[in-house]
Amino acid sequence: MDFIAFLVVYIIACIYVLSVFRFLSNDSIKKKRIVLFHNAILSIYDRNKISESMDNYIIDDLIEQIKLNYNKIFQNEKESDKTMLLDMLEQIIFYYDAYTNKNFEKLFAVNKNFDIRNFVLLISQAIKENDPFSALPTKEATLLKNIDTAIVISNIELGKTAIEQLSAEILNKEAVIKKQEYNNRIATVLSVIGMILTVFFGILSLF
Repeated sequence: MDFIAFLVVYIIACIYVLSVFRFLSNDSIKKKRIVLFHNAILSIYDRNKISESMDNYIIDDLIEQIKLNYNKIFQNEKESDKTMLLDMLEQIIFYYDAYTNKNFEKLFAVNKNFDIRNFVLLISQAIKENDPFSALPTKEATLLKNIDTAIVISNIELGKTAIEQLSAEILNKEAVIKKQEYNNRIATVLSVIGMILTVFFGILSLF
């Protein structure tokens, strides 16, 4: 009986360690991609003459350069976990505003440069002005653009089709959210198990 109990605890401990390792690995990959994206922005900034008086043509060219790098860095992400360009730019701004100089340098391996922060803000604002649906995932943004086009050209069939597709996408997102909630519950259970195992092995070490 003691051996069976030990085996069960051992299996649970292995599952817990593997789960924690997977979580830390995913977190490490996300941080690596953020750093790569920030490095790409630094490179684009250094190669171009940036000023507040830039015309729209130059800004559009800069946006395309940033999009190209963004797509290469995040192209392997699962659709449900995909980070949107605008979200990522705003995340970079958050790091500049919220992180201490020490924590910022620890993450990005460079000092804060608020010229870069303002450049990212300029690009974010330009994207929002050019595309009012830019804050949405690609699929939803495309469908809303189709609905907007249908209204402008009075195309009822196009509007109906786009609304039906948007409805299906909303249902799909709902399923993804429920799955994420389930994963969060599993993570909570694993945390509790980890605490129990810590106490259990602590007690065993006393004997």
